[in-house]
Amino acid sequence: MKTRRVVFAGGTVIIAVLLGTGLTLLPADTDNHAVTVTVADISELVLAGGNITLTINSVTGGTPDSAVNTDCSLSWTCNGASKKITAATDLVSPDYTLTLSATSVIGGTAGSVITLDSTTAGDLVTGITAGTGSCTLQYTASALLTEAIGSVVHTVTLTITSV
Repeated sequence: MKTRRVVFAGGTVIIAVLLGTGLTLLPADTDNHAVTVTVADISELVLAGGNITLTINSVTGGTPDSAVNTDCSLSWTCNGASKKITAATDLVSPDYTLTLSATSVIGGTAGSVITLDSTTAGDLVTGITAGTGSCTLQYTASALLTEAIGSVVHTVTLTITSV
């Protein structure tokens, strides 16, 4: 049995008998609580260079020359392992051929050349681990002499995702 003496302002004395309950009548000098820190999956892409136009306007040996553009670049930041960047177009069976490849890749491995002719995504960059990386986007447009004169607009979607 524990006896504790508590003195209140005004001189009143109270004697409390505590039977091992751990009850404290005086405020504690310290207290605590749990703080949980959660780090979410972070995956960011930044596309630089804006919209581009590829113009096929010459022919060599009876075949239209391809138009190539490397004005766009892509950079990424992620904190997870086993990531990849995919690319897809919004057009199914476009009139002209458009391909995309990643060049000068830092922080990953260039995938194969992607022919943007369906909404199915192809692997542009693979082997991405936590950190930052970048690459140059190389678009190549080609056409046949038998294809009509005109133009098509692709909306190309780039996505960083877990493998």
